[in-house]
Amino acid sequence: MVVQVNKSNMEKVKFERKFLGKLKDFSSKEEQTLENKHLKAYIKGYERFRHGYRNIYNKTGQLIGREPKWHEVKQQLTQLG
Repeated sequence: MVVQVNKSNMEKVKFERKFLGKLKDFSSKEEQTLENKHLKAYIKGYERFRHGYRNIYNKTGQLIGREPKWHEVKQQLTQLG
């Protein structure tokens, strides 16, 4: 259960979270690693997590660096009564 405060009227709203990621039957070790990081981020209550890198190129196509890829945590929020 997650509690968020509506700042306009200071009312507390309760949510129930559900994990929408994969827990078994992985097709590769890479997918298993991604889903383990995904589950860890969900358990800690994060909205995003880092996994992998993407290359950055300049206008001439030369590699100038890398930056981390950010992924959204797949979860379903259901408002409670």
